[in-house]
Amino acid sequence: GYDDCTYRAALTSCMATARDRLLVNLRSSRRSYEIIQTLSKSLKDQAVAEIETATASDDLETFYPFLDMKKNRPTAYLAAFNLRPLELAATRWMSNAVEAIIAHRT
Repeated sequence: GYDDCTYRAALTSCMATARDRLLVNLRSSRRSYEIIQTLSKSLKDQAVAEIETATASDDLETFYPFLDMKKNRPTAYLAAFNLRPLELAATRWMSNAVEAIIAHRT
C-alpha cells in the first residue's frame, strides 16, 4: 500500500512546516559555534542563502538533507505500515543509501 508520490508529498509538507524553525535555529546557532564565528560574513551569508533555497524547493533530493527526520517524519502516513526503525534500517534501500554515502565520502 505504499505510494511513493504520497510519501514524497508528505515529506514536502513536513519541510514546509519545519522550514521557518530550521532557518531561525540556523541563524541562532551561527552565534554559538566558535568555528563558524571565524568565517567571513560573505561565506556565512552564502551558506544561509543556499540552505534557504534548498529548503524552499519542492524537490525531495534538494530539501531532504536539511529535514530533521527525528522531528519531522510524516508519522500519520507511516503509522499504517506499522514498521519499526530497525526494520526500516534493514531494508535494501537503506543499505544502498549508506553505501552511496560512504562511496561519496571516500
